Amino acid sequence: MITSSFARIVNNSLRTTHVRFEIIPSCVAIGFVIWASTVAVSQERSNPPFPVGSELITEAKVQGTISFLASDELGGRGTGSPEFKIAASYVASRFSGAGLLPAGDNDTYYHETTKWQTLLPDIFTITDDGKNQLNPLGLLGAGEQRFQYSGPVAEVDLSATEFGVLQGTVLGKFEPQATGNRALSQLTRLTQRLEAAGAKALIIITNKDSEWKSLADQLRTKPRMEAQNISKIPVVLVDVEQSKITSVAMDIPAILSREQPMRNVIGKIPGSDPELSQEAILFSAHLDHLGTLNHEGDNIYNGADDDASGVTAVLTLADAFAAMSTKPKRSLLFMTFWGEESGLLGSKAFVGRPTWPIDKIAANINIEMIGRPEDGARGKIWMTGWNESNLGQL
Repeated sequence: MITSSFARIVNNSLRTTHVRFEIIPSCVAIGFVIWASTVAVSQERSNPPFPVGSELITEAKVQGTISFLASDELGGRGTGSPEFKIAASYVASRFSGAGLLPAGDNDTYYHETTKWQTLLPDIFTITDDGKNQLNPLGLLGAGEQRFQYSGPVAEVDLSATEFGVLQGTVLGKFEPQATGNRALSQLTRLTQRLEAAGAKALIIITNKDSEWKSLADQLRTKPRMEAQNISKIPVVLVDVEQSKITSVAMDIPAILSREQPMRNVIGKIPGSDPELSQEAILFSAHLDHLGTLNHEGDNIYNGADDDASGVTAVLTLADAFAAMSTKPKRSLLFMTFWGEESGLLGSKAFVGRPTWPIDKIAANINIEMIGRPEDGARGKIWMTGWNESNLGQL
């Protein structure tokens, strides 16, 4: 999937092009187009000499980079994880080694943002009638304070448009009409209505193969990159076999919240033209992937294609451009974003507080999932947003 980091945020204020094709041809093609369009006008545009630096784009270098980023040791580069921080440090060291200048905060390679993380409690108890320990499938919500409850359970039609007056804990079936974050948004709206009606907790009847169970497994091990909790009241999942409960005793710890520094990584190559060097071409890719999920078997989502391939292209292009004796007239920015998989959070953070003026970015080439060719389109380029500037004409 091609994701639109900047185009979705600033619309026409930033002209973004996304590319998807094979890694080595893509790096050479992108570099050649940008170089040919920005070198000195005295060189013939119809047949410019191939730029020095392209010899650094080799199969061995590409394979080494992507193999490291997508290795099990980096654990899928989940946003906020220790492994993601290692990946960000690696990108910064590559920028420094290539000779790029820092373009982040305080003359560093990092553009930092403090973001709230919320993590659901891992251990909680729920018993039937206060006696028999239930085996819940998971937890989808917890309050900001420890929740203790002992009392009746009222079965409720959760598809109803109005709930009337509710008390204590309610139970019912609620099937999501979507997946992932959209399903969680549906749950948030439901629990807001239940809380307004007086409910103190929700028990959802489901099964071990449901979308709710999958999301609960993710939320138990993967921090959510939002300050706002999914639900202000506890949401417990139980199997349909346990759905006949009439009263419960519950003890659910408060949700865990913490501030976590997040880092985009950004470097620059100054342009050669005194005036045009005030503008920049931005090459970008997202560094994060899905991390690890809690299930049997191989639970590491390595993210080789999505988007270690794009990051590899950004790093390889940085090496090649830095080695060129004739620098482009415009400056070049190279950036990797955090939090794309959580909702384009890193690119939004940069747009909200840029370290290079947004109106001085002539184009953003965001590189996404170029690790394998499209069926029937080997060697071809797929671009979106090319018509937002004259880059497509080149």
